[in-house]
Amino acid sequence: MKKIIKTVITVSALASMILVPTFSASAVGPYLDTGDVDNNGRVDVNDVTLLQNYLAGDATLSPYEAYAGDVDFNRVNDVVDVSLIQSHIAGDYKFIRRSTPIYFNYVVNLNANFDSGKAMVGMPVTFVSNAYNSADPFTYEYLVNGEVVQPKSSADTFTYTFSKSGTYKITLNCYNAFDVCNEKTIYYTVVDPYESDTPVICGIHSIVVMP
Repeated sequence: MKKIIKTVITVSALASMILVPTFSASAVGPYLDTGDVDNNGRVDVNDVTLLQNYLAGDATLSPYEAYAGDVDFNRVNDVVDVSLIQSHIAGDYKFIRRSTPIYFNYVVNLNANFDSGKAMVGMPVTFVSNAYNSADPFTYEYLVNGEVVQPKSSADTFTYTFSKSGTYKITLNCYNAFDVCNEKTIYYTVVDPYESDTPVICGIHSIVVMP
């Protein structure tokens, strides 16, 4: 006789495990084509020349041009990028990523390991953020009641221990590669200590940023 094992996942638990980015019909914005350093709509020898001149100190690049010229996405413009663009033009290399949206409607998620109203005084609460649909790297700054508790950095998490019960204003300032900022504020309630055997489900808060 075969044993049948059933796995049951509650709707609320399933929802807490899935991060679903939301996009509107207007989510398509300006894009930077990888390797198109001069941003003229095509990758050609002019892009190679501009990047070579930059490396020789004979030209400057805007942040957008530098980002397009970083074709291996190591956040540095160097001779490797020049070689890869040349190989791409010759048909011998495909870029890892064809294009990158600049900043229209980028999505940020902010969640905590305890729902608002479930965290207790004296209990460390960890907030986690992530961002999509824009030029990376992203940097994050966190504030509690208007006071910076974690300065702008690449760290997408911060842990905070609340000393008093009450409702706190949690602010996230998220910046994309071009320093375009998305400010997201939530209100988070902390309660006095209590006993509970009920598992706590993470809360997820998503927004879409309009330029």
